[in-house]
Amino acid sequence: MPHTTTISRMTTTGAPPRLSTLAQWADRHFKWLLVAPAVLLILALSIYPLLFSLVVSFINYDFQVPGHAFVGLKNFERVVFDPVARWSLLLTACLSSISVAIEFVLGLLVALT
Repeated sequence: MPHTTTISRMTTTGAPPRLSTLAQWADRHFKWLLVAPAVLLILALSIYPLLFSLVVSFINYDFQVPGHAFVGLKNFERVVFDPVARWSLLLTACLSSISVAIEFVLGLLVALT
């Protein structure tokens, strides 16, 4: 018994219906509307503290005194020439170097076993 196969042609039903201008805009920008709150939150939690600390570094900021006087680079000069600050920076650099070296060796040992 012979088997016959019929091939049918695909027919198009015409162009898809056009979307309205609002629907086109929503289709294009809806993903950005969903991402916007997260982006704004990240910016608020990262950029604002960075800018605030930059501003505070140039003024004499005191919680007990209501006014803030501009002191320029005097705060940076105080940190550079302060022996306690220099000692704490040295200890921080040593601690960071030792920690990175230990973590590198331990990570290498774990990777090789």
